[in-house]
Amino acid sequence: MKPKKILSACVGIIVLISQACSELPFLNVHPDNARVVPSTLDDLQAILDNTRAINGMTTTGSGVTPILGEVSADDYYISRKAYIPSFSSTMMACYRWETGNGFSIPSTTDWTMPYQGILYANLVLDGLEVNKATDGGDTRWPVLKGGALFHRAHFHYQLAQVFCPAYQTETAASKKGIPLRLSADVNERMVRVSLEETYKQIVGDLVASIDLLPDRAAYPTRPSRMAAFGLLSRVYQTMGDHANALKYADLCLAIDNGLLDYNSLDANEPYPIPRFNEEVIYACLLGLNVGEFAPVRTVASSIDTILLDMYAPEDLRLDLFFAKPRAADKKGLEFRGSYDGNLACFSGIARDEIYLIRAEALARQGETGLALACLNTLLNARYKTGTFNAVHAADTDEALAIILEERRKQLLMRGLRWTDIKRLNLEPRFARPLVREFEGVRYVLPPNDERFAFPIPDDVIAYNPQLSEK
Repeated sequence: MKPKKILSACVGIIVLISQACSELPFLNVHPDNARVVPSTLDDLQAILDNTRAINGMTTTGSGVTPILGEVSADDYYISRKAYIPSFSSTMMACYRWETGNGFSIPSTTDWTMPYQGILYANLVLDGLEVNKATDGGDTRWPVLKGGALFHRAHFHYQLAQVFCPAYQTETAASKKGIPLRLSADVNERMVRVSLEETYKQIVGDLVASIDLLPDRAAYPTRPSRMAAFGLLSRVYQTMGDHANALKYADLCLAIDNGLLDYNSLDANEPYPIPRFNEEVIYACLLGLNVGEFAPVRTVASSIDTILLDMYAPEDLRLDLFFAKPRAADKKGLEFRGSYDGNLACFSGIARDEIYLIRAEALARQGETGLALACLNTLLNARYKTGTFNAVHAADTDEALAIILEERRKQLLMRGLRWTDIKRLNLEPRFARPLVREFEGVRYVLPPNDERFAFPIPDDVIAYNPQLSEK
């Protein structure tokens, strides 16, 4: 874990920010910037090492990246009726896709936690500029700047996945993005920029971070050049730019392409995949909406049977990812395959995802053989020793379909499925409605529906009426 030594001045900064953000919706807080700008590189490092705010790492695994997309996705179902009264109206509306015209979200940590992380990143960037004349020659200075740029890009990207429509080059300039926060001045007026501007800023921050970061970080909760390459490959995949997705996936794996052999894991452990295992590039956790109980939590949900049927008997993921329910009133299998080694859902960057991004990008460029070779390297580490038969495909279309299915099977409960559904819905060959049966009612979410983008929370609109879509 990271060093515990934090200067008292920085503790005061963090407490002030945390209290402000817990009492009011983020961006409605107006602290005196002169009081919160840190004064030393030690202070700045301590801010970025606040793993609760930046990575969502707490003893309860409260998380930091948005969860509403995962709640709305199709990999699970509520399997314990006794828990239904525990879910908020917002959670149930997302589960039943009742988030269309007139729907509003009172408040959500899907908004406040990422923007709090952005505030931390901007405090560091502003603090670095203040100290540039005296500390600019310190080797920590560029690493801190690179880390802050990475975090700002990461949180802006995460926000775009739930509060924005799917990215299309042809329409991105006319679609709504999110408010970009590029300084720690919380008095700055919030403006919702276009989707194109949103992604341009995300990419720009990540590209700028590359030459500032080390290849590998001292701790998996800190950014690295490998993490920046990995996140860029994910962002470009989300944008449908598969040439750049491939470019950055290759750069990421050129630093380290090692995989975890699932044969080395013990399926008798409650959570067989260890935290900070060798595939983890950057660690953070999926949010659990502090103060709310999410349907996606394993104590209340089970994995969709259609998904379970996709795993072959020799596939180690079948035993390592899933377990029989611990409650007598529950049916189906529970998910336990988090790369965080416990109940909390890993939502960071890991090499298995980068392999799958690379395989998809190669297939989309007609490189069927290379795409399947990449996929087979990953799958060979997922099957019982001596049982894996290399995957073959008659053509590129079949190879791509296989890769996308394996992507779903491998990257389960990481906050990625909602983005995948949205981007694949843009292609008629992959577009399909989501269908869910709940308490005798059939719910349907058509492809490219407006409900794939959640509204800005009411409490944010109340303080920033210019963001209202009405």
